[in-house]
Amino acid sequence: MEDINSNEPLKKANKVLQEISDDEYEQDLAFRRQLYEMDKKAIKAAGYEKGVEEGMQKGEKEKSIEIAKNMLKKGISIQMIIECTGLAKEEIEKLK
Repeated sequence: MEDINSNEPLKKANKVLQEISDDEYEQDLAFRRQLYEMDKKAIKAAGYEKGVEEGMQKGEKEKSIEIAKNMLKKGISIQMIIECTGLAKEEIEKLK
């Protein structure tokens, strides 16, 4: 294996690496990146991502139901409401 000090490009790269390693700002950035990655893993492990997704789906469903109720009040056909909201016929009929 070639010695770093005998290879000029490796010597320069090693010098830059050392300068970055000694720079407090760069150390802080590296630390923050590491914390960010750890937080992402913890969020995923705790299942929060799934909870957010389920919450979004629930909200979309509730909005579709609200729209369907308003459409029913205006006398719009169940078939049209199905097409517009994606709700099942049985769900819409329960709203009457």
